[in-house]
Amino acid sequence: MMRKILIFFVVIVLVTISSILCFAEGKKGAEEGVKEFPPPPPFESKIYAPEDEGKVKPIDKMPEKPLRIAVLGLESCSFWIGVKKGAWMLKKS
Repeated sequence: MMRKILIFFVVIVLVTISSILCFAEGKKGAEEGVKEFPPPPPFESKIYAPEDEGKVKPIDKMPEKPLRIAVLGLESCSFWIGVKKGAWMLKKS
């Protein structure tokens, strides 16, 4: 049993050393072949943005009917557990 363990560790060490030597030689050639890419084109958003974007302000007026907010989420995800608790607390207030 001890001999099998010793052979196993010797094989692991030999594989590790040979891998290091192979990859160390490969890096030398890779550094020479590095090429630079041209800069990307300028970013232009294609998303529709209304003209009053950022200018809309809330008003101090309560609606006639109570506001209902629906929250859809997965119960198996820990993120949604906190969201659900927050929605229930909002409903209570």
